[in-house]
Amino acid sequence: MDYRVRKAGGKYWLIDYDQKAWEFKKPFAMNEIGYKIWLLLSEGKDEEEISFAIAKEYDADVSVVSEDVRSFIVNLEKMKSE
Repeated sequence: MDYRVRKAGGKYWLIDYDQKAWEFKKPFAMNEIGYKIWLLLSEGKDEEEISFAIAKEYDADVSVVSEDVRSFIVNLEKMKSE
């Protein structure tokens, strides 16, 4: 699949460019941190590497960030499978 990110209305939108008109998938909305997670995933980083990178950048607790990263990835996988 060919997914691309576009920024509009203050959000980042993940769009499936391979979809057919009759198979419309709603774009996946992301905030700034979601977009950073997407970028790190696209660079081949794993969940743990992403969690540590985000926690370091935002001076946050890595266990809390790990839960958020896991949730984001689960939601992303759901969107891709629909």
